[in-house]
Amino acid sequence: MQLSLNADLPLMSGTPFLGVLHTDRTNNGASSTSWFFGPSLDIFVVPHLSVGLLFTYVKTDATLTAAGISVTGSSSRIQAGARVGYDFALGSQVSLWPRLGLIYEHETDTPALGRDTTGHSFSMNVFAPVLWHPVPHFFLGGGPLFATQMTREYAGQDASKATSYGLQGIIGGYFGG
Repeated sequence: MQLSLNADLPLMSGTPFLGVLHTDRTNNGASSTSWFFGPSLDIFVVPHLSVGLLFTYVKTDATLTAAGISVTGSSSRIQAGARVGYDFALGSQVSLWPRLGLIYEHETDTPALGRDTTGHSFSMNVFAPVLWHPVPHFFLGGGPLFATQMTREYAGQDASKATSYGLQGIIGGYFGG
């Protein structure tokens, strides 16, 4: 059995897998700070077949200042999901590891005035990275990502659903076989 610890790294986004991102906007006095944390774990239960878990936490605090008055708010997103994948060997150091995941997300927005607003969604994603294994027990790669929200409710109402696609990177290592 193999145990893989890995980080999915967005290639087309300013969002890191682990870190803090601060943004200042010109002309409107707005700024925001976001904290990100998103580990994942996959276990190869039989050769080439993996099952995995993922968890993501994002917390954002924002401030808007106009005419000497500052207004602040915050939001948080928690995601938890499971996935299954199969690693196809394409050579001695290259493989293709497509994975299908199902993810639950809970979101909370806290405006400066008023009450918290919450929502939740259920999503499906497909990520198919080509991996390079330059040394044993380490890999990196990238590939296409497709994600779609199958259900979404916000503030007690059905809400618009998002579909995303793009490129994503991955870096990781594994223990065992």
